[in-house]
Amino acid sequence: MLIPQSAYAITFNVVVLPVDILNVCNNYYCFPEASEILAEDIIQNFNKTDKVKSPDLYQIRAALAADAELYNTTAAVVRKYDYNSRIDYAGLKQIARAFDAKSVLLVSSVVVSNNGLVKRSIWEVLEISSAFDIEQSYNLESGAVLLDNVNDVVMWSGNYKRILGEKSGFIARNASQANSKLDTLRMYFSDMIAKDIAQNVILRFFPKTINPLEQKQKTDKKEIYKDGSMLRFEKTLPKQKTEEVQEHPDDDIGEMIFGI
Repeated sequence: MLIPQSAYAITFNVVVLPVDILNVCNNYYCFPEASEILAEDIIQNFNKTDKVKSPDLYQIRAALAADAELYNTTAAVVRKYDYNSRIDYAGLKQIARAFDAKSVLLVSSVVVSNNGLVKRSIWEVLEISSAFDIEQSYNLESGAVLLDNVNDVVMWSGNYKRILGEKSGFIARNASQANSKLDTLRMYFSDMIAKDIAQNVILRFFPKTINPLEQKQKTDKKEIYKDGSMLRFEKTLPKQKTEEVQEHPDDDIGEMIFGI
């Protein structure tokens, strides 16, 4: 007689840690920080699959509030990474262990000005430009770093850049315009960056989940895959009725993923 045996799928636990997780309502608009919005979208993409699971930000904050030592460790980790991009492997190992995980995904999103010397929150920049009626463009730089906290190595990293207020300037003269900026940021993260980051992370654990594509595959408009059978994720940003958004598909492409 043959006795059927159950097959258990492998699931990896990843802690998604935005560098602004401790900045609750820390801006003039009381909007969630950009890294938090991006992290939430990434977590939702992970939890839709049966491959990678992540605790949501509410669970992470609850754990930090219940453990003073874990809170202080997390504060030191995000401060080091946010200020000078230093990775505290010992602290991250403690954070991963607290959530029964072996990997942590650090997520950041800042507005860089003065040739990269000054990093500001996106809402701080919006407040300053609105208060002084400054109409100029800013660069929003977002990034994610996947860390193996068993071997203390970087498994993957990706960086994304987008110009804010390219034509009319990044400014909000009233609450309606400020909420419009928030909606645009949510769409940008949800429809473009979060999906790309989630796919790249899943590929690090399950490299055979995406097959290599043919070289020089073309659409009616343009060639989207070039020599070398590289995978490149096409992304489009929905346009709002309140403002025109000019697309730059080549500006937001993270790491090129080579086919298996």
